[in-house]
Amino acid sequence: YASVAVEAWSGTASSPLDQNTSSQAYATTLATGNITPTGGASELIITAYANAQGGDSNPTVTGGFTSSTHTTGSGGTYYGTSMAYINATSSSANPTWSPGVASNQNTAAIASFKALAVNNSTDALFFAGD
Repeated sequence: YASVAVEAWSGTASSPLDQNTSSQAYATTLATGNITPTGGASELIITAYANAQGGDSNPTVTGGFTSSTHTTGSGGTYYGTSMAYINATSSSANPTWSPGVASNQNTAAIASFKALAVNNSTDALFFAGD
C-alpha cells in the first residue's frame, strides 16, 4: 500500500544530501531521530511521516517546521503521508510528528541538504512553489 510525496527544490549543491535518519514505532507521536546539519544556516531540512492505518487527517510537527504536503491515508488502501521543511540553524533537529493515530507502521524521517555555494550572504534553498 505505497504512497509517495514529492517536492521540488532548487539551489542545492552538486552533492546535496548532508545528514539523514529515520524511525518507526507503534505510537501516537513519533520523533524522526536527531541530525546536526554540517552546513549551518544555509541548509534545508525536510521531514516526512507515513502512517499505514489512515485517519491521520491533520498531523502536526514540532520544531518550527512548515507543513508543505499531506495526503490522508486509507487503511488497507494507501499510506497517509506528510512532509514539512525548515531552513537549518547551526543546531540539531529532531522534530516529533503527532498524527493522533497509533499504527504499527508509523514511520518518520529527516534529511538535510546543502545549498549551492554562492558569493553573497543570501544562500538559500527555495520550494518550487515559491
